[in-house]
Amino acid sequence: MTKQEWLLSQIAQFPQLSARELTSYLNDKVLVDNPVPIGQVSVVPTVEEVSTIVTDSEVLAIAESPVYLRILDAITQNRPDWIVGNLTTLKRGGKLTQASFDAIIALLQRTQLDPNYQAQILITPAELAGYGAILVSDVEELLTP
Repeated sequence: MTKQEWLLSQIAQFPQLSARELTSYLNDKVLVDNPVPIGQVSVVPTVEEVSTIVTDSEVLAIAESPVYLRILDAITQNRPDWIVGNLTTLKRGGKLTQASFDAIIALLQRTQLDPNYQAQILITPAELAGYGAILVSDVEELLTP
């Protein structure tokens, strides 16, 4: 449905409203159920979780490596892709075994429901229909014969 067709349907639904009143209604935010379903997000493992997987000698080798700070930064920034890249560097450098690498990768593949998801959102009827702000002139031009 085009924006013009949608506006015509709104004019028909609210014939008692003037162009200004209808425009105001279509641009006023209302609380509605979020039309976007909740999604999954990555769960970045904590340093403590990783330290239970790696051996003591790996922990020591990693802690002494400059890659360690990059991994901490990647955890802080919630960047699993950076973590994998740095773990690959550690594995290639012999500081991390394949088994530890695989176990950490398995941790990185965990997901959870998005904790920042909002079940209800403030949105205008126009935005909900997929259109931006409606101008009074948009409605007026459809009202004039």
